[in-house]
Amino acid sequence: MAKSVGDIVEKITEYIQIKTELIKLKVIGHVSKLLANVIAMVTIGIVAFFFFFFLSFSLGSYLNVLLESEFLGHLIVAGFYLLLIIIIFLMVKTGKIQGWLESIILKIAEQEEDE
Repeated sequence: MAKSVGDIVEKITEYIQIKTELIKLKVIGHVSKLLANVIAMVTIGIVAFFFFFFLSFSLGSYLNVLLESEFLGHLIVAGFYLLLIIIIFLMVKTGKIQGWLESIILKIAEQEEDE
């Protein structure tokens, strides 16, 4: 009887160790997917920043030529970005952007759970 109780305790201990290791591996898997997504988004963000920077500069220069001015085209582009900043600020203040971001994060988390 003592031997079988010892075997049961040993099996339970082994089961707990295996279950703990499985949980650790799942957490590592989720963290690595999340980190990969963050790195991909940051990379896309950097490339998009440079794309829009040079596009804005080119548009400003084109408008300068079109308007025969040295600065008016760049001022128009800057005004557009100021308007965009105000719109984004108002959306943050009302909580619309936070809700949108939360829904995106929940969708990503649900996709990871399905896999």
